[in-house]
Amino acid sequence: MPSRPLRIIHTTSSLMGGGMEHFVLRLAGAQRALGHDARILALRGGPLEAHADRLGIPTIVLGGASTAGRVVRGAAALARLHPDVMHSHNPTSLQYGVLGKMVSGARLVFTDHRGIVRVPATIEWLLTDAVIAVSRDTARQSPASAVVDVAVIYNGVDPPAPKRTRAEVRADLGLGEGPVALHVANFLPVKGHDILMRALGKTKELGVALTLVTAGDGPERPAIEAQARSLGLGPDQVRFLGFRSDVPDLLAAADFFVLPSRMEGLPLAVLEAMSHGLPIVTTRIGGNPEVVTDGEHGLLVPVEDPDALAAALARFAGDPELRRKLGEAGRQRVAKEFSFSEMTRKYEAIYDRLVSP
Repeated sequence: MPSRPLRIIHTTSSLMGGGMEHFVLRLAGAQRALGHDARILALRGGPLEAHADRLGIPTIVLGGASTAGRVVRGAAALARLHPDVMHSHNPTSLQYGVLGKMVSGARLVFTDHRGIVRVPATIEWLLTDAVIAVSRDTARQSPASAVVDVAVIYNGVDPPAPKRTRAEVRADLGLGEGPVALHVANFLPVKGHDILMRALGKTKELGVALTLVTAGDGPERPAIEAQARSLGLGPDQVRFLGFRSDVPDLLAAADFFVLPSRMEGLPLAVLEAMSHGLPIVTTRIGGNPEVVTDGEHGLLVPVEDPDALAAALARFAGDPELRRKLGEAGRQRVAKEFSFSEMTRKYEAIYDRLVSP
């Protein structure tokens, strides 16, 4: 741990319900528990703003449609708070990490979660004191790697226990006793909801008994719900729950987890599902193969391949013993290799190196 408490400001583009935003809240909360003054600066608000308030994590939401206005408000707040460390978590918010460094002299850390919305300018990388990637694949793909060294710190999880039993959650959702696949992700094109609906349509045609429960929200949700209707997928095949704050309960109710993304860094949703003993169906992309070994912790399928995805869904739906075996192997691996406390310690070591005289 650094020799003195630090003021740390994490910057992110929003407080929506994605894995990266949850990561920021958990890391800030852990740092506050260690005695640091950790805060969050977000360009836009979202459902997690209330969650941060419940956790006692101070947040600043810049808001507004004008970039110039956000910059002025951000500069004023950062100059007043005078952080020791700015920690940015996506390319959009890196600009505000640089701003914080300029107005306060803070050291700047960037974690690349493999979210490509904007490619930072070379000068932003040069002003960043440490660039971290969440997987080896992310490090290779990071645009920062052409300019600076990129280290790897795997995401870690400390899964909260469910508050309700499997039977209680299933009864509440009316799921019955058949196999249930869980999908947790924001409704964005990169998450592959459209491929998942096509695969689910194929499992229905094959007569596979399977219900998909999908939790999350976002701009693509109306289109995906319309696609499900066009494929004849009713409540026996798919349930759209929207944003949920009880994901551990949903994990307890599910039989396996599916994430058919087109691009990933190291998805926390997969790690959390594995920590609850669920086997995984996911795409062979990004950091996924670094966590899920095909046939050992889950099933890996090609990107943009609804036929292969449908086959994997059907295989898990019909083989409870395979689910149990792979799920237990995944649970043991996450407990051993993807500890949240170890991840936090590694970030602490980076802060210590940067702020030490």
